Amino acid sequence: MTITEWPQTAAGHSPVSGTPATVSATPGTVSETADFVSETQKRNPDETGAAPRGPLTGAQKLAVGGIVAFALILAGIGLYLSFAHVASFAHKELRFGSLDKGRLFAVGVDVGIMVMIAVDLLLAWLKRPITWVRYPVWLLTSATVVLNAASAAPKDRQWELLDYVAAFAHGVVPVLFIMIVEVGRDAIDRIVRPDQKGRDSIPLIRWVLAPVATPRIYRRMRLWGVASYPEMVRREQDLRAYEQWLKRKYNGDLSKATDDERLPMKMAPYGYTVREALAMPEQQEAEAEERAEETERRRLDAATRQELAQKRAEAERLEADGELESVRARVESETGQARAYAKARVSAAEKAAERDEAALETAVQAEAR
Repeated sequence: MTITEWPQTAAGHSPVSGTPATVSATPGTVSETADFVSETQKRNPDETGAAPRGPLTGAQKLAVGGIVAFALILAGIGLYLSFAHVASFAHKELRFGSLDKGRLFAVGVDVGIMVMIAVDLLLAWLKRPITWVRYPVWLLTSATVVLNAASAAPKDRQWELLDYVAAFAHGVVPVLFIMIVEVGRDAIDRIVRPDQKGRDSIPLIRWVLAPVATPRIYRRMRLWGVASYPEMVRREQDLRAYEQWLKRKYNGDLSKATDDERLPMKMAPYGYTVREALAMPEQQEAEAEERAEETERRRLDAATRQELAQKRAEAERLEADGELESVRARVESETGQARAYAKARVSAAEKAAERDEAALETAVQAEAR
């Protein structure tokens, strides 16, 4: 049996009938994947055939206005409650010098929080959110909570239960305000970007029933972009089913399995499914063959280009030789013609001299007679 012949029921797809109510740690014995988690559920209303959301009605706008108003009132209450405590603590314990400087410090922290919250909500409304803006807001809010709690700490005695309750009470309003801001940000995202697919959250009951395995699933979902919780559960079930199948194959000793057979367990932390991990060796071999073929093709192309360049150079050399011979023949022809012309003129001059000499001799003979 090869590694691709493991039981197909462990990764087969079947219709979704609902997300399980509780998903606890890995079962002791797994023979096949449950039928109730097999594929990613659709969360986008457009995918389920529902009508697209229209503009807000008058009642909805009134509700939104009321929520915003109460959020602003809550922000004002939080600023009012924390201002005096933070200013006094900064003046007395943080050594800001004067009470006015302590008040400026408290105002600076609170105004900084409000400005960053406003920028975050505005950018979310403009469909250009900046994720990291939220983290300074959380950090500054945590700082105000710590400063408020520290201002309520007893100076001359040990902490008692009421002191812890008072310290906790100082942080309730800021934390509540940040929670409302986060809810508002998500609401703005859903309104201005209705087609954006969100991430499924892991049910709280799973965190309670499987506190060790759940963080591992959460980490994989966030690191490798698995938005669907049912899909992540299906992957985990496939992995456990495959692991049980390997144990049955090798009588519980997974060390006897080959490296290729252990790939699903090794690659699961990196977001690979069982099928993807099992297909890796064949895929990598195919890619290696493609790379080798590409290298050979490039080598042949280079050889062909080199041969064409050589032939082109040879042709150019032959053309140059032909032109040279043509010039040489023309020069030799012109030289021959010049020589023949000069020879003809010499011959004509000699003949003329001979005629003159003969005429002179005839004239002398005639005179002598």
